[in-house]
Amino acid sequence: MKIAVAGIIQETCSFSPVKTTLRNFKISLGDEVVLSADAGGVIGGFLSAMEHSCCSFTGTLNAQAMSGGSLSSSTLLFLRKKLLNGLGKVRGFDAVFISLHGAMASDDEPDACGLILEDVRKLVGSRCFVAVELDHHANVTRRMVSAADVIAGYEKQPHDLAVSGAKMARVMSDILKCGLKPHASLVKIPMLAPQDNFLTSSGPMKEWFSLAREMEKDGEVIVASTFPTQPWLDAPDNGWSCLVYADSPEKARRCAEQLAAKAWRMRKEFWHSERLPLSETIAAANSEPKGLVVISDTGDAVLGGAPGDNMSIIAEMLKHDLNGTALVPVVAPDAFAKALAAGAGSKITLSLGGRMSAGFSPRLKISGTVRAFAGAGDFMFDDGRRRPKGRSALFEHGNLKIAILELRDYSINHPSLYQNLGVDVEKAQMVVLKTGSNFQYFKEYQSRLIRADSPGPTQSDLTAFKWEKRSRPLYPFDGIKNWRP
Repeated sequence: MKIAVAGIIQETCSFSPVKTTLRNFKISLGDEVVLSADAGGVIGGFLSAMEHSCCSFTGTLNAQAMSGGSLSSSTLLFLRKKLLNGLGKVRGFDAVFISLHGAMASDDEPDACGLILEDVRKLVGSRCFVAVELDHHANVTRRMVSAADVIAGYEKQPHDLAVSGAKMARVMSDILKCGLKPHASLVKIPMLAPQDNFLTSSGPMKEWFSLAREMEKDGEVIVASTFPTQPWLDAPDNGWSCLVYADSPEKARRCAEQLAAKAWRMRKEFWHSERLPLSETIAAANSEPKGLVVISDTGDAVLGGAPGDNMSIIAEMLKHDLNGTALVPVVAPDAFAKALAAGAGSKITLSLGGRMSAGFSPRLKISGTVRAFAGAGDFMFDDGRRRPKGRSALFEHGNLKIAILELRDYSINHPSLYQNLGVDVEKAQMVVLKTGSNFQYFKEYQSRLIRADSPGPTQSDLTAFKWEKRSRPLYPFDGIKNWRP
């Protein structure tokens, strides 16, 4: 078999004012998609699992961007054209494997992934097998399901991308080898939930995802996926989804409905939160005797699409007499430039943050000392994935050590951000991570985790946003009685 391989990944936060454009994407074309695939990524996992198959693989397009604001219309159009041009150059292929996020929107297209899959289907025709891997925070639409032969979602948060790609390789191989006709059943659940319970290692999310894994042990079930959608996507029909493929339509329907019914029964549990107000957060972290307290800046979760320049937590820290070192990142190109011009050892006053997060965050003037700089380069994940990182500066105000990032990049939630600036992370009292669930890189240092109830484009209080496109009724915004799948 000849298989075309592609990927377009971006997760849209509708409440971030910073548009995502082509300059935010890392793009590979043609053979480079296959030859340079990250071993720890979805495409790398898929290719590794298919290594000993009798298949050949041809790359078309792989475009990767961090979560952020909606795509400009021209950016989406460019990506669609590049994908179709790449597929058009591949002659005689039998199948397409495409990795998408599933919650990507542009200025004028709320279901960008549905549109992309429609493009692909029109080009390849009905006889070509189309397999799709989605982030489990996708907003799965009937448009997507209609255009694909099989769709599967990630199984873990934090994500294990290579495992997800490998699973799709097995699913795809099983279907094609056995000549199966996978029957799909998609059930949309009219609910949203904040990020507080998104981790799949415990709590209600673990229970829900585990039910899907149990279903997959049934020989009739090909793959079962649960999708607690991106909660900050303001799009029609956004809501949780259950998608099951089985040998028979009846089996697929029963399983999807069972998964949906379980999520609905637990809906209040997904809204349970242990977030603390900012004042209580800093007071608790300041008094923790065992050392490094991880503070989750839930309102400015960069990996959920927030800009990364919210100063609300720093503003609260300035009200306290900090007992130990507090490490806080901020994305502030203007402040970085000023610090760079001043040089290490300089005492300066910086206007920090609040530009991209205007409306959610103050802009602060802070006097301090520029201590160090770290250069740009590649940021290496533990699983071998590489991502580019920009330059950073260490700015010190008393016990407050601020890592000023020139650009948004993945290092913002990793110890290496501070280690590269000469900071001993283990000796710090607290560290702010701009994420609601990716705390794993600080696990070896962490004594306690506190979720701060901070404002911002990714805040957990979803009812505080001005929603313009969401479908109704939707829990918990509307009173819904006696809903059933």
